[in-house]
Amino acid sequence: MSNTKKIFKFLLVTFLTTFALSSLSLISKLSSNDGSDVNSSINSDSSSSEDENKINYFKYSNKSSYDSSTESLMFFIPGNGKFINYNLVHTIKESTNVDVWRLSTACAYSKNFGLIDELTTTGAEWDMALKLKDRPDFIGGSAHGDEVYTDFEVYVDNKKIDFSEYTDLTSFTEIKIVENSIGYDPNDSIIQALKHNKEFIINENGVQLNQKVEWLNDYDLDYSYLAMLPPLKKNSFNDVITDSYFINNDVSTFQMIPDRISETIDNITSASVYGTTSKYLFTMSIDEYPKLTSSDSKFLLADNGGANYNKMYFVCADGGSVTSGTIWNSTTYYQIQA
Repeated sequence: MSNTKKIFKFLLVTFLTTFALSSLSLISKLSSNDGSDVNSSINSDSSSSEDENKINYFKYSNKSSYDSSTESLMFFIPGNGKFINYNLVHTIKESTNVDVWRLSTACAYSKNFGLIDELTTTGAEWDMALKLKDRPDFIGGSAHGDEVYTDFEVYVDNKKIDFSEYTDLTSFTEIKIVENSIGYDPNDSIIQALKHNKEFIINENGVQLNQKVEWLNDYDLDYSYLAMLPPLKKNSFNDVITDSYFINNDVSTFQMIPDRISETIDNITSASVYGTTSKYLFTMSIDEYPKLTSSDSKFLLADNGGANYNKMYFVCADGGSVTSGTIWNSTTYYQIQA
């Protein structure tokens, strides 16, 4: 065979091989949103060289752009070459009778502490939103109002601290924060409706929130929540943050989320919202919570009429009533992975 024919045959084989590999890659990408890549995200080796020395950090800031807050505690949890930043903010709104510390916007930061993405919507509640029947709004936090804290303490690795002194990044293993507040009747901001105790535990696994509500009067209830998580649909650059979900840590239940959603799922204890392109994974699990509901347990995934979030709720009540002295307890786990 002449040299010219040999060269032509070599080029032809190279072209066909490259084309075949490219086609397989394209087919793989087109079929990748069936949830099969979620397993790799969940089980990915987060012990990369960038994270060899995994260290959690926190700092206090007397400035915050989130939810009319006056100050904040910022927590940075490492993973896969990034930090997930959880924020506990102090929000004061006299117009809605609010003065409370609460979980707010979560973000992703680079290993050099440069902001990459805001991950959850600003202004939405994570902790508590309880609705008394025939009231104009819920009780709880910045979005709804009628909650005022009475005391707030911070413990870093079992030592109580004056958190306002920690304005520089400081390493920690575990932080515990205890807050007590009073919730007021939205029909009369003088009437105390409930006592609210929160215990935040922040460590390498994310945030654990233990809550106790003591009802101070007899009430009929509407929809009420003690566990919420509001992942964004898209960031400010219109990049998709979340577009799919699965339940009970079972990837076989994976589904894409439609443009608008309001879906109730019964009898689950964990839900995850995922971004098939962003690879962000938001998981909210619950060990204990009150269930004045029509089923043994009820989970709600909703964007509330097309808002820019895929918000997750565990429903404590969808009706029913409580009497004075009734105690509600809940334990919720929040974990965001990059």
